[in-house]
Amino acid sequence: MDGQAVKASRRSGERAGKYILTFYDTENGIALGQKLIGNKENEITHAASMVEGLDLAGCIVTADALNTQEKFASALKSKERQTTALR
Repeated sequence: MDGQAVKASRRSGERAGKYILTFYDTENGIALGQKLIGNKENEITHAASMVEGLDLAGCIVTADALNTQEKFASALKSKERQTTALR
């Protein structure tokens, strides 16, 4: 899982541009899901809700330290998700 700034998405007068949160399947080289993050939000607020729609049972999930949040960890533990790694 990783959040990235979307290039050229900041308009004149805005402090920040758009960000996109992506869950990757690195073994197969595909994105499992993406969510556009609004101007006054960050990936913390969306990470847990994105986990709900993905079957991650038996997967190793990596995330930035930014996502060491109780809500995100709880979402990973639910539905028998077994392994969590934070980088």
